[in-house]
Amino acid sequence: MKQSQMYRESGSRTPFEGWIILYDRVVLLAPGNKEDQIEQFVDMGVEVRALDYNPKFHQYKHYEVVDFIFDDVSLKADCLVHYNCEKTYYKINYTGDIILRGDDRHKNGDCNPITSCEQLIMQYELKEVYDTVIQDCGKHKQYIVWGKR
Repeated sequence: MKQSQMYRESGSRTPFEGWIILYDRVVLLAPGNKEDQIEQFVDMGVEVRALDYNPKFHQYKHYEVVDFIFDDVSLKADCLVHYNCEKTYYKINYTGDIILRGDDRHKNGDCNPITSCEQLIMQYELKEVYDTVIQDCGKHKQYIVWGKR
């Protein structure tokens, strides 16, 4: 796919960023500071909303500061992308394609440390799994799952 190749050449840092551009409209959950990546997605024709609970993002373009677990917020998208599953409760009101990323760093504030792709699949009750990736980052691992709820 042409767009996927373009994104790889642009220096994608995570395997799932190539998956994101396969969708027309995505909602990013707890992405942290991903302004540069979001602008790349937008330049490729992807409509992006980023929902983060950290108030430091209140002036960032494309960001909304909300608690997407407990607040009444629309998660309507072609694909939902959760960047920090280890930092949130996993009961979200969403059905459809989803990309999940979590790590086993056990940092302060990690209420849901992730130790496997299988854990993400079970917690988020995926009905279909398209792909899984485990990234060894040295002192910790990142677990990434792409599938459907």
